[in-house]
Amino acid sequence: GINETKQLSATISPAGDYDGRIEWSSDNSGVATVSSNGTVTGLSAGTAVITVTVRNQDGSSCSASCQVNVVDTQQESIILDQSSVKLAVGEAINISARFNNCYLQSVMSGNTDVASADNWGAIHITGKREGQANVIVTASNGATKTIQVEVTQAQITDSNGKNITNSNVSLQKGSFVRCKITGLSPSTNYSFKVNDSRVNVVKDGDWWKITPNDTGRYDVYVFGDDNVKFASFIIDVSE
Repeated sequence: GINETKQLSATISPAGDYDGRIEWSSDNSGVATVSSNGTVTGLSAGTAVITVTVRNQDGSSCSASCQVNVVDTQQESIILDQSSVKLAVGEAINISARFNNCYLQSVMSGNTDVASADNWGAIHITGKREGQANVIVTASNGATKTIQVEVTQAQITDSNGKNITNSNVSLQKGSFVRCKITGLSPSTNYSFKVNDSRVNVVKDGDWWKITPNDTGRYDVYVFGDDNVKFASFIIDVSE
């Protein structure tokens, strides 16, 4: 490790022509240095080759080398790009993780009713219902990191700022409602859908414009990827 020392020794055989001179050297003194008696000191993370050279009485020499790997033992074992997340019911998010001198052992949610967690190349967390949960990431060396998860219900608001989630919106034939969903992560894809050809659904900037062309009752849904339903409301249209 950094600032740690190790003692190396050299065994000379046969020792008959040895004139008493032993020289130690490092090919990367920025990573590790070596003293005249073979004490190696780690200075920074990396690799260095330590060489010992023996001088003989006839002027010849022989040498031997070993590789030294210096690791930063103060470096965190698990590095997450997020330590807390807020997501909606039904929403999923991936959290990147890096591991130093270890690997991922397990991912576990402390409250699977609120959020599930697994490893799909990244830490994959899905909101199940409103509440809070801690997701524990464990490395092969026993190190752990906790991701705090808050799950809320996504809401549909109209252009007046009114929450119309799970409610009935009354319209007259030929009019429309402009709405959007809040509470989702910016990276989450979603769309408004109505399973009736008599209703036009058009994205209008940050809003969605929903125009029924006939009287009746229409269910409006907000779906994400994999057909996950985030929220819904009802439109009642009269003459």
